[in-house]
Amino acid sequence: MGRFSTLKTKSDFDRVFRKGSRSRTTTLIVAGVTRIDTSSDESRFGFQVKKKYGNAVVRNRLRRQLKAAARKLTLRMTKAWDVVVMVNQKAVDRKYQDLEQDLERALRKLRCFS
Repeated sequence: MGRFSTLKTKSDFDRVFRKGSRSRTTTLIVAGVTRIDTSSDESRFGFQVKKKYGNAVVRNRLRRQLKAAARKLTLRMTKAWDVVVMVNQKAVDRKYQDLEQDLERALRKLRCFS
């Protein structure tokens, strides 16, 4: 696959939560569903970082790190997926490599890879 974009509308997030399957790691909760519209071969990711986990600098740093990890992992995904990544409190103190490994582990549990 390899292409990457973000989920933007509330209806997209709701569809992932309603119809998708979930996976949990120590720092992340990931929900995902395969894309319905096959006109596009890109996977879409949405990221949720709650305000209680830190100020804007902390939240945006987490979001940027997760986007970079997702961009790297989409190269190995077999189909187009819609994925929502939710952050736990433990993710605030983790390094990028740990977040990337956790995201990969969660996507593997969802069977996003071949």
